[in-house]
Amino acid sequence: MHANDETVHRLTGVNLEVGPPEFGKPDLTELRTLTRPFPKDVGERGCYRYLLEQMQATPDRPRGTKAELEETCRRLFHVTVESFDFCWREAIKVTGARWDQPGRRPR
Repeated sequence: MHANDETVHRLTGVNLEVGPPEFGKPDLTELRTLTRPFPKDVGERGCYRYLLEQMQATPDRPRGTKAELEETCRRLFHVTVESFDFCWREAIKVTGARWDQPGRRPR
């Protein structure tokens, strides 16, 4: 028997019956829930508070673009882009501000 014959023999032993799939215990490594401490430092806390104040003052439209607010927060609070984005999302969740809506800003 050659190596190829053994491979064919192993492949023909596969069960191809049609029926409902069998589910076992879930593999918990596939359930990825990333827990992140928030805020992770003083700068992130300051950025979050600043965004909260801005969003509570004008919930319907931001005073500037997201890029301008990001630049301000990065300069004032020394946060990373990822930290700013996290603060942005969390502040929108808390305030219910509509700052994440796509499209042109109203005049």
